[in-house]
Amino acid sequence: MKFQVLRNVPAESLTSRVRPAFRDRIPVIRPDDMACTLIVFRFQRDEKASGVVTSNAVKQALNRLGDVPNQRILAFAGDFTQEARALLKENRIEAVTLTYFGWTDERYAAIRNPNSG
Repeated sequence: MKFQVLRNVPAESLTSRVRPAFRDRIPVIRPDDMACTLIVFRFQRDEKASGVVTSNAVKQALNRLGDVPNQRILAFAGDFTQEARALLKENRIEAVTLTYFGWTDERYAAIRNPNSG
């Protein structure tokens, strides 16, 4: 899954850096939030692509992210699997999603590839 890491995004310009669908889901900006780092996972709202991000994709993003001292980090996606959410939380990254279905990595893989079992 493709993603972008946007570093040092001024807090006042967060809404212009994410898709319109996420704008009303951005967490409240705290007074000490001068800038944020964003991880924006790509997805399309059609039947060909999914907005569910698995733990493997989050691990890739964490590797690319590296150390981000003293900045709030927000991750945007259609949804995250339970394992992906746990990894984000472990790394103090806030998940911002459009839906929550509660998929596990295993269950989501089974649904995506029903003939692989």
